[in-house]
Amino acid sequence: MGLAADCDAPEREVEKIMSSNLAGATTLPFVAILTHDLKWVGGWSGYKDASFVEKALDDAKASPLLQASEAVRKKMQGLVGAAKKAVEKGDWKSVLKAGKDADALDGRCAERDEIGAAVKAARDWGERTLASVADAVKAGGDRVEAKKTLNEVLKQFGAEPEGEDAKQGLKAIDRLGNIVGVEEGKGGLNPAGLREKAAKDYEKGRWKAIFEKR
Repeated sequence: MGLAADCDAPEREVEKIMSSNLAGATTLPFVAILTHDLKWVGGWSGYKDASFVEKALDDAKASPLLQASEAVRKKMQGLVGAAKKAVEKGDWKSVLKAGKDADALDGRCAERDEIGAAVKAARDWGERTLASVADAVKAGGDRVEAKKTLNEVLKQFGAEPEGEDAKQGLKAIDRLGNIVGVEEGKGGLNPAGLREKAAKDYEKGRWKAIFEKR
């Protein structure tokens, strides 16, 4: 998380931190790297080239102040075990919960990376599944099966972006079904422009493509 402060009128806490650790600095930018509880990790003032900044960030990442405590690592190890079991079962909801529980703990450690990999596997599954459903429906596949799959995505991801995408997909598939019904002569309505209007309503997402005529 980053904070940009007005150097001419900084918050009192920011001014205290900078004056204590970059005393006498006069050249912008003033940069501070801190722990979540505002302990000084590193910083600089003035222009620095890319190699300097890269090294400063690498040093900050390796700082003992940013490493997880033993108590945190023990909790992380438990979360790693839970996440790995959940991955094996395809229980992506539990994987995401482990990721959020890990995010609530402070400190860098290898276990955090392992949990991150599990969360990535969950996100990758969600993306693959959503893309597969959209492609299948676009190709004229079974809409009932497509909705069943999307409901599973929604169950696994809830209010996460993948879940919201699945909600949009469910609505889009229902709308496509209505359009196909009209095109088949049901309801006595004129089908002209229905697909184009629907595609426009889903302009920003993957579901626009399912309204294209094959």
